[in-house]
Formats: sequence, C-alpha cells, structure tokens
Amino acid sequence: MSRARNWKLAAAAAIPITALLASVAALAALVGQTGPLMWTGPIGLAESHDQRAFLALEHPERPKALAEASREVGRALTLAPYDNAARLRLVYIDTLGHQSLGPQGLARFAESYGLIPYDYTVATWRIQFGLEHWGSLTPDLRAAVFAEAMAYGRAGSQDVNVSRVLQSIHDPQGRLAAALWLRLLNH
Repeated sequence: MSRARNWKLAAAAAIPITALLASVAALAALVGQTGPLMWTGPIGLAESHDQRAFLALEHPERPKALAEASREVGRALTLAPYDNAARLRLVYIDTLGHQSLGPQGLARFAESYGLIPYDYTVATWRIQFGLEHWGSLTPDLRAAVFAEAMAYGRAGSQDVNVSRVLQSIHDPQGRLAAALWLRLLNH
C-alpha cells in the first residue's frame, strides 16, 4: 500500500474522532460545564448538591436551612433519580421540619422501598427509621420494613446488623414490633 493511501485512510479515520470531540465540546458548552467537572457527569454533579445539603443541615436551626437542604437534595435527585440515600435525606429533612413524619416524607419513604426494596447501603437507617416512626407507616410500608429486616437478619449480613438495630428502638410501637422480630430471628 502506498504512503498516500495510508495517509488518506488515517485522515478518514480521524474525521469521526474529531467530530466526536467537537460534539462533546459543544455539549459541554451547552450545559455550561468546562474543565474537570465536564467529565464527572450527572453523578458527580449530584454529589456536589448532596454536599451543599449536608452543609445546610449542619445548622438546621438557621432560618431557611431546611429549605436550602431540601432544594439541594432535590437537585441531586434530578441528576441521579435512583439515589436512594438522597431520597431518604429528604425524608429526614421532612421529619426535622415537622417534628414527625409528614405526608411528603411518608411518600418519599414509600418511594425508597418502591425503588429498591432491599438496599444494603441504606437498610440500617431505613429499618431503624421505619421502626421509630412505626405508628405513622401504612400497612404496606410496615410490610416492606419487616421484609427488609428479615432478609438481612436471616442472611446474617455483615453490612446490616439487624439485631443491633432492633435493640436500639425507642418508639414504644416500634419497640414492640422490634421485639417480635428479634424473637423471629432468634428462633
């Protein structure tokens, strides 16, 4: 093959690569992302909103802190809609604002189970939270919390210490359910 032909093939192969790089640059300019953040994608950007929410929650007594945290977590969920931990942060923020589990928090708690019924990354928190708010949960949510606790408890999960969680419950209604569940797990 002649050098001229090799050069033409190399030039033809470079055209799609050049077009791809131009497309990426155009997309980055369109969404206003340049530099290293351009390559982090939605998950990296969602994490930055989560960090801002954590900063706002460091001082929940500050006026507008809960609204600010809620707004930032909402932005994170827009970028990463399957982030169960972010969804549960909204549930937590709801309880701070209402001093109990409000309707919005209850709906988001249900969404977290609808999205991922068995989620080891949030199971410890979710089981404990569910039992601490046992009286506010619907029968379906109670069944979901029970199923998750039993699944991890029977599996002897290293990540989710269900026995410890069940022994830590303070809410009287939740403590009764937890005692019954412990009995089931120990027999």
